[in-house]
Amino acid sequence: MHRKSAALNKLGGLGLEKSLAFGLLAAVVFFVISAAVAVYTTQTLRTSNESVVKTHQVIVSIDLLLSDVQDAETGQRGYLLTGNEQYLQPYQRAVAQIQSRLARVESLLTTDTAQSYRLEDLRNSVSSKLDELDETIRAYRTAGPAAALALVNTDRGKVDMDAIRTLVSQIRNAETDVRSQRLAEMNKAYVVAFVTTILSGLLGIVLTLVIGGLMRRATLARKNEQWQQEAQVGLGSVV
Repeated sequence: MHRKSAALNKLGGLGLEKSLAFGLLAAVVFFVISAAVAVYTTQTLRTSNESVVKTHQVIVSIDLLLSDVQDAETGQRGYLLTGNEQYLQPYQRAVAQIQSRLARVESLLTTDTAQSYRLEDLRNSVSSKLDELDETIRAYRTAGPAAALALVNTDRGKVDMDAIRTLVSQIRNAETDVRSQRLAEMNKAYVVAFVTTILSGLLGIVLTLVIGGLMRRATLARKNEQWQQEAQVGLGSVV
């Protein structure tokens, strides 16, 4: 209250009536608040957009990782069925990419503790699956199809693959939830920005009209006062 009075007194000291000074002060306060809302909305949109982009990158990376593991398993099966080394090409290509896929996902999830735990479990399951694939291929080469089939029949590979699919699904679902939340925040921010823009325009027009009216009234008052002073001077000279 004291600050407002001081501000009004300061404006009054510049030769402005209190009503006009109050109008100018209200305009300044209004535009400061509008600017603050604009900054907040812009920051919210930028942060939410960055989060949406990151969740998309995680989902794409985790799906590529799952695809690589499936390709590795497909190559192993083709080789065990045919004994043809060419069927190992998808396996070899996938194995060469899997670690970089895991590293990419890890770099995107460094700030999410729950997702980091899931990723660690996924890394262990992928490692176990790759070991199982390598063991069956080596068994086929050194001991023949029967030895490789015996390893496959332990269902270790199936258990690992089921765990991988489950963890990938959990990570994907968590990122999808985050993306939905951020998109909702962005939509809310867009609404706030739209409403604020409309209100700013309308209130700006109103303030302009009000201040214009106050300035006109102040001008007329000064002219009237000046006229009265001149009239008094004229009367005094006649007397």
